[in-house]
Amino acid sequence: MFDAFLTYGERILRVSHPSCWGGYALVTAVFLSVSGCIIESGPCDECDCNENGDGSGGYAGGGGPSVVRATIDTGEALETEYGKGVGVFIEVEQGGRWHVFTTCDTLESGLPCYFNVIATLPEGATYENVVPESLEKGEDEIATYSDGLELVTVTREGVDGMYFDAPAGQVVRFEVYWDGRPEARFIYWVGDGAVHHGAPTNPIDLLPSEP
Repeated sequence: MFDAFLTYGERILRVSHPSCWGGYALVTAVFLSVSGCIIESGPCDECDCNENGDGSGGYAGGGGPSVVRATIDTGEALETEYGKGVGVFIEVEQGGRWHVFTTCDTLESGLPCYFNVIATLPEGATYENVVPESLEKGEDEIATYSDGLELVTVTREGVDGMYFDAPAGQVVRFEVYWDGRPEARFIYWVGDGAVHHGAPTNPIDLLPSEP
C-alpha cells in the first residue's frame, strides 16, 4: 500500500493505494414533510454526475461554465449504512449549520477510503464553530484556511465528518477527492425534494433553499 501527501495549492492531498471503483452508498433522505427517497447502487451513467470529476477550485458563488450551482434543501437529512458504500454526504440546517460526512465500502471491499473534502466560502465570508465528528487522531483531521476548510479522512466501517457554521443562506463550494482523484460521483445531497447521487461538476456550489 502506498500512502503519501501532496499539496494542492494550499490544500492537503492524500494519495493512497490504487483501489477499485468503490460501491455506491444506499442512501435514504429523512424528509420533514415528504416521503423519503432511496438511491440504489449503480453505474455512473445512471446518476447525475460528471465521471471525470475535474476540480477547478476558486471561491464559491461565482458559478461559471465549469462550476454548477445547485440548491440544497435546508433542514433535510441523509441516512446510509456505514461500511457498505462510498459517499460524501452534505446537509445544511437553518441558520447556516453545515454537516459533511464520509462513508466507505470497507465491509464489501476490505479497503479503506481516503477522502479530501474542501469547503470554500465566497471572498469576505467567514466560517466558525468547526466541530469534528468521529475523527481518529493520527489519521483524520480538519485543516482550516482563510477561505474555508478541508476534511481529510481515512474512512472504514464507520463515519467521519465535520460540522461548521457559515452565514445563513450563504452558498458554499464543495470539492471532493477520493483516493487522490477528483470525484463527483460520490457526492450526495438533498435538493428540490430529491436525493442527488453524484454532482454535475466538481467543485459544486450548494445554495441553501432557506437561510
